[in-house]
Amino acid sequence: MATRSKPRSRKIGKRPDADFVRSILSYNRQTGVLRWKRRNDISKSNSAKHAGKRAGTRDSKGHRQIVIHDVAYMAHQLAWLIVTGQWPFYEIDHKNVKPDDNRWCNLRPATDTQNKCNEKIRKNSTTGKKGVSIRKNRPSPFVARITLHGKTYDLGRYKTREKAHAAYRKAAKKLHGNFARFA
Repeated sequence: MATRSKPRSRKIGKRPDADFVRSILSYNRQTGVLRWKRRNDISKSNSAKHAGKRAGTRDSKGHRQIVIHDVAYMAHQLAWLIVTGQWPFYEIDHKNVKPDDNRWCNLRPATDTQNKCNEKIRKNSTTGKKGVSIRKNRPSPFVARITLHGKTYDLGRYKTREKAHAAYRKAAKKLHGNFARFA
């Protein structure tokens, strides 16, 4: 008999409602931790074994996932559901970009574009500054660019990475608003 290595995704209409999730999980807004509650819908031994323990495991990107009825859900989405009573309409952004920090003060609704605006600098950055790349052997080797809604805007070429990054910061404040991230 084959076993599944990954939980299946479920159709949107089949997600558990807020009352059910509140009946099986407790959420601490200050710490962001979700814990299993004692349950009557599973065996007493399993309920006792898991009650009070932190729910879920981290995925490859650091987000905490919690499996309910063989389906994996993101912990930040379940926290949102528990507090608001509704599944998030868009995505949930972690303000401090720490994917396992599910404190209520760190969560906010976001579109895909807003979520991308709040990303950290890429690990393969050659300049160490977000929005700045380098084109060697040029009089002004540092190029500042910003992306919004899939469109990239050229912000100019600069002699120093600091000036290029200042141009990026100015544009990010204007275009990305509260979701602007500079590092």
